[in-house]
Amino acid sequence: LQKPHVERILLSADRDRKAKRPDSSFRLLDFACGTGSVTSFLEKIDGFNGDIDGLDLSPEMIAVARKNCRKSTLRAGDILEDPDLLSPHYDAIVSFRFLLNVEDHIRRPVLKQLREDLREPDGILIVNVHGNEKSLRHLAIARRRRKHPKTEEAPAGLMLNEMSPDYTKQLLKESGFEVIEQIGFGLFPEGVYRTPLRGIARGIDTWVSGNPWARN
Repeated sequence: LQKPHVERILLSADRDRKAKRPDSSFRLLDFACGTGSVTSFLEKIDGFNGDIDGLDLSPEMIAVARKNCRKSTLRAGDILEDPDLLSPHYDAIVSFRFLLNVEDHIRRPVLKQLREDLREPDGILIVNVHGNEKSLRHLAIARRRRKHPKTEEAPAGLMLNEMSPDYTKQLLKESGFEVIEQIGFGLFPEGVYRTPLRGIARGIDTWVSGNPWARN
């Protein structure tokens, strides 16, 4: 559901770059790239021939990513401890499933560092928040919290974190970004997809996702 929008945004940014700097190549970073699932998708965007870097904290994740990604430069490290890990002046940075997974005291300095690594004045950041407290998923999360009142007692892999659209926009603004587009994806929590209603849920999510009125 998200891939067509990522393609559209990056191809549009690449066209703008060609108009302004025809002799340069588009530079793209996949931050917190993990095992490279998003990075490998970026490599396959039709008509996009940018230089792609991938960065993650985990050397083990990067080792797996190197098997999945053939065109990207991949490295492991912490940009807060070593800002020189990244080359500045990226035209775009994508970061999926990062913001929700880290504590607030880490989000802010990381976002500010990424802001410094973007090209002025038109570099773009694409982030997703895969736990929206204004969505139906919140009901499932609230139920899990009652069952596991302390996060440390929850089973491994159980995601209880949430962020609201307003909080996310404020966080980005405080980190030096201007939100120029917000897109909503997925009305139904994942549990619905494990029931006989999964076909209906998939159809509705496909229809609703990306509609401006559903962005929150």
